[in-house]
Amino acid sequence: MAKKFSFAKTYNTERLFDVDTSNFEYVSLQELFEDVDGDTEYKFPVRAIYINTKSEFGDAPVIATDKCYVNIPQHMLETCRAILRDPAAVQAINDGAVAFTVYEYEQKRFGRKCYSIRWADADLT
Repeated sequence: MAKKFSFAKTYNTERLFDVDTSNFEYVSLQELFEDVDGDTEYKFPVRAIYINTKSEFGDAPVIATDKCYVNIPQHMLETCRAILRDPAAVQAINDGAVAFTVYEYEQKRFGRKCYSIRWADADLT
């Protein structure tokens, strides 16, 4: 007898992250960068990573910090997917060991300022 496929068991997965995001709003990387006066060494905590599948531009990576959601650049999508598949990375996020910094750069093709992130180890002291 063939094994029966269970839609419920396949798609009702457990919650990966321990953060309560019920009152979170979205903030841009530019807003975060300006809030810390361009301090590229300021570390924002990573409490969760999600993939927004309802974005008008296709799948988009999102980070949850202590206070808000942050849309991060599309070029980080595959990295975020890899993080979500890695149990050790998910555990590091839940342990409070992951952070990111924001940096500004000039996008020469379109002649404008853009923002991206660098992953960082959180100071657990």
